[in-house]
Formats: sequence, C-alpha cells, structure tokens
Amino acid sequence: VRKLRQAGANMGNILAMDMAADAAGSLKNFKFGSPDLKRVISYFKPALCIFDPVQGFVPPEINMGSRNAMRDCLAPLISLGEDVGCTFLIIAHSNKRKGAFGRDRIADSADLWDISRSVIMAGYTGEHGTRYLSNEKNNYARLQDTVLFTIDDSGTIIKEGETWKKDRDFIQESAVAKTAPKREDCRECMIDTLEAAPEHSMKTDDLIKALQMAGHSPTAIRRVREQLKSEGIVETYATGSARQKTRAWYVRLKPPAPEPAFQELPYETPVPFDSPSA
Repeated sequence: VRKLRQAGANMGNILAMDMAADAAGSLKNFKFGSPDLKRVISYFKPALCIFDPVQGFVPPEINMGSRNAMRDCLAPLISLGEDVGCTFLIIAHSNKRKGAFGRDRIADSADLWDISRSVIMAGYTGEHGTRYLSNEKNNYARLQDTVLFTIDDSGTIIKEGETWKKDRDFIQESAVAKTAPKREDCRECMIDTLEAAPEHSMKTDDLIKALQMAGHSPTAIRRVREQLKSEGIVETYATGSARQKTRAWYVRLKPPAPEPAFQELPYETPVPFDSPSA
C-alpha cells in the first residue's frame, strides 16, 4: 500500500488486508480455494487482486513441491476470475540456483508457471540500481519488451526505458561478470607460477595444487590451462614411460619464437617507391 501511495495511485481504488492487525485470526482461512476467499472476491469484484507472497495463501496441508497439489489448489482461481472479471497477480520468490532463468527460477513450484497465463520475471540488470520486468510467458499476446526501471530514495518508481533482453540474458550476463574476473586472476596466477618455476615448467599436479592453494577452483584451472594452450602460451609434455609407470605430465611456458634475422638487401633491389635523389 505504501509503495502504491508513493507511486501516485488513487488510494480510493485500493483495498488491502492488514494481516498484522488480525488479532482474532479471522483472515487465517483466506487461502486459495477457500469459501472465505471466494466470498470476499465476489463481494468486492476487484479488477486486480494481488497475492503477495504466494506462500501466505497456500493452505498449510498443501505441499508446494507437488505439481498435482498445486494445480488443484490454484485451479479455482481460474473460474473465479472469469465469473467476477478479476485478474489475479501471484507474487512468487525466485530461487538462488546458479544459472537458472525463466521457469527454473520460480521457487517451490514451477507449476505456477504452467497454470499462469502470463509470467513476468523481475531482477537486477548489470547497471547499479536498475531493475527489469521481463515478460517471459504470454498466452494472449506476443511477449512484450522488457521494462527497465529504478526506485528513488522516496520509493517512487522511475521508468528508464525498454529493452529486447529477457531474464535469461540478464542472468547470463551476471554470471559472466562474476566469472570473468576470477578467470583472469587464475590466468595471471598460472603464468606467474610457471615463470617462477625452474625452466618455467612444473608437474601438472603440482601446478594444480599451487593454484588451488591460491584459491582457484579446479574448473577454472582446467579452463584457463586449455585457453593458454590454444593461445600458444603454454604447452604440456610427458616424461618417463607409461609401461614402467614412470610417466609424469608437465606444463611449461612456451619460449617465444625467435625473431627473424635481419637481412640486408642488395642496393639494386627494386622498391615500390622512388629512390631519393643523390
């Protein structure tokens, strides 16, 4: 309610339940599929009803991880909305699973995505303070452009523009932004470690242990080593015999290619420009 007031809403059109002030517990049965919810919605006939968050309106006996249970729980909203002419907006938290986007980002039950006619994901862009609302599913129209916005110190929402990027793009950009500096640090650490080693060479296992002690993950070490190999900066080689079980693998910095020796051409060699006059 406070945010709506700060955004300049007509408060005469806003009705809100004060759960904290419900000392008698009369609102505890205001759950999805309950007679109390149906009676209130049918009486006020709102154009929009917001459930925030979804967990507060799911009956306690419902397992949110069960697809069938959640579908049965939410199904009455469809017929109720059609009868009353009300749109239901359900707010759900997102999970923190790395790399998840879209449907996989909805916490507790992805069935919320399946039963919804439209899904909007919220999150932060890479720019400080800028957030986005991305239309990820739309059964009634084409997917809409993503809205960019900020919230000032007074709580007012300020639209900053629109973009074609979706939730997936922002999630992946965030992952790259977090990974790139770590990989660059690992790259520098690997090169510095090899430069300090005798003949710029180390056993592969010893190099990995040294980098892990410096705080780098095995995945980052492997990817950086392969990248340096493809760039021709390091090379791997083996010593010993596999049959005699003395085989050992090494990583070393490749020596720079020798510069071609300078060759002075004869004075009469043709050139593509006029010779200076004597």
